Amino acid sequence: MYSERLIAFCLAGHCDNSRKTQQAIDIIKFIKEKYPYELISYCSHIPIDSRIQELTHYSYYDSHNIISNRDFKDDLTSYYKQIFWHVPQQGYCLIKTVPHQCYAHHTNWYVQSKILVDKKLDHIFYLNTDCDYKIFDTIDQHMQLHREGFDAVFYNFFTGEEEINGEFFSMTKKGMEEIILSMTTQSDFFSYSTWSFEQCYFRSVRHNNVKTKFLGVWAHSSERSDVGVIGNNLFCETDYHIQDITEQKEEVRILNAINPSCFVIPYIDYLDGYALKIACMCQGIPDGDSTKIKLVFWNDSDFSVVDFTLYLNSYNICVPPRDFPIVKLYRDEKFVLAFDLRDKRNIGDMVLEADTSAIRTAKNLKG
Repeated sequence: MYSERLIAFCLAGHCDNSRKTQQAIDIIKFIKEKYPYELISYCSHIPIDSRIQELTHYSYYDSHNIISNRDFKDDLTSYYKQIFWHVPQQGYCLIKTVPHQCYAHHTNWYVQSKILVDKKLDHIFYLNTDCDYKIFDTIDQHMQLHREGFDAVFYNFFTGEEEINGEFFSMTKKGMEEIILSMTTQSDFFSYSTWSFEQCYFRSVRHNNVKTKFLGVWAHSSERSDVGVIGNNLFCETDYHIQDITEQKEEVRILNAINPSCFVIPYIDYLDGYALKIACMCQGIPDGDSTKIKLVFWNDSDFSVVDFTLYLNSYNICVPPRDFPIVKLYRDEKFVLAFDLRDKRNIGDMVLEADTSAIRTAKNLKG
């Protein structure tokens, strides 16, 4: 039905509360009003509100997105781990794999592109649902650049000259095939030797010799013009946003050991009868200050609480009570994260520091 359309708008959203859902609905309605004859697609790893489904030509719920429910290891990514030096004691360290959230963002684009590649499209615009509406003032400029032969048009990311800004960019069908659709698996994505979605696409452009135009750092944000932010809120886990706490459900998720509010690493202490323990530490505590941490352990009928205080360059090791598998962590009475100790993906490894030299990086990396 839509095979003759020449423009597509692909949106990615993380609508886990009413504010973000309304944000997505509003921007889709704006696109439909401004571009009534163009194709609109949407993808999320969170079940999609029926109103969004009704407003879009395609909507995809990717229930297998790696950010939600997959094992994070494969032959390549199992080599990449976060090391916590000198914890739990001198001569040892803890190692924990890190959830590949940037790959989850890529799959939102990949799922949509896989369908759109069969359509007659000249211009594909990729945007997050929180984008500044001023992006629509640049649509004609992007289309003109594509007509001049550029297969991808990006803005520079504010942290460096070798990263794209992943909040808003555009491609031709050829650019879509050579960049997004060239990364069909997790190993393809990480073959560019980076955790960063922004760096990965930049390296894919360079590796595949895609003719690309960079338009500099986004300078339209009135509040943060110095950093080039195109979106109005960060596109990441709600756990990272204390301001969302009033709507946030304290959901049990796969543990990201390097949550910016508190580092949490469950591990098996083979020097102490193979006891299950949990290490906790925080960054950014001012010298002379402290932060209160509370771990609440739950089962089906009861709970148990462990409280402690962390200071600059300190950490705490606790032994979780038996038969209380669900852990919820609060920092200064604010919810941070929740996870399940029975999920093996949440457990780190305790190793001799001398053995960390065996942690390899993959060979034959691209980009």
